[in-house]
Amino acid sequence: MVEPGADTAPEAMDTTDKTDTTTDAPAEAPETKSSTYSSAKVDELLARTGYPLEVTATCRAYGGPPPDFTGDEPTCTSQVFIGRIPTDMKEDELVPIFEKIGKIYVLRIIMERDQPNTNRGFAFLYYTTPEEAEQAIDQLDNHEVRPGVYLKVCKSDGNRRLYMGNIHKEKGEEELKAELSSLFPGVDKVTIQPDTVKNARNRGYMFVEFVDHKMAVDAKKACTSNKKILFGRWLRNVDWAESQHTPTESELTTIKTLHLAQLPEGAGEGALCRLRLRNRRGPGRAGVLLRPLQDQGGRGEGTR
Repeated sequence: MVEPGADTAPEAMDTTDKTDTTTDAPAEAPETKSSTYSSAKVDELLARTGYPLEVTATCRAYGGPPPDFTGDEPTCTSQVFIGRIPTDMKEDELVPIFEKIGKIYVLRIIMERDQPNTNRGFAFLYYTTPEEAEQAIDQLDNHEVRPGVYLKVCKSDGNRRLYMGNIHKEKGEEELKAELSSLFPGVDKVTIQPDTVKNARNRGYMFVEFVDHKMAVDAKKACTSNKKILFGRWLRNVDWAESQHTPTESELTTIKTLHLAQLPEGAGEGALCRLRLRNRRGPGRAGVLLRPLQDQGGRGEGTR
């Protein structure tokens, strides 16, 4: 159901834009072919390691997390970019090379859409620690993966998080992610904020994390040059959002300031100071200071 006054897209409108949106592509993948790919080799790898494998139209994700993993989810400092991958290469050839350096958290091979046996020549790998990522760069850059074929292994940098506005307010994160994935490759995570005041599933905007910076750039450029439609509504105000940091358990023990949202109008500091805040570590009291605050995604949302 479309809300009255929403910025919706006519079904029959031709939204094609002739603007040249050519971008620099990742390092070109060698077109060399090995023996015919066999899923049995990947099955043997999964049986040996116990890792899960999730396959979508644009990505093969090995791990994330690995079996019996109990640590914190690694940050971008533990990620490496793997380029110049032969287009028919799969996990059964890449994993044995990179697992010699350290424990793989997740390996994502980026695939040509709807071509399950053809990758785009690059992948992204998270180790469990930044030190392992550094060792992989030092030891595996220019590694000869096949005769005359040398991998490019380097640090993966750059913001991969976008703000997107004018989304359907009755859609949840999983619905939005599934629909976005049909528009853009590499959608990794969608974050929304519920609108409890208007009893809607979200506030009309979302934050979208992509697998890497290049895919986020491509998505932003596509939205700028060609209007994109999501559940019958134009995506608007697509822009960069600040990268979001997830604190570790040790960092959480040092946090003394909380962001309080959805406060009732007229709530003053005195009333809030009398609130009894509880968490899993037990009861506590908090002092409150109200001031204009930037939204955690990097876009101003006014006073909380």
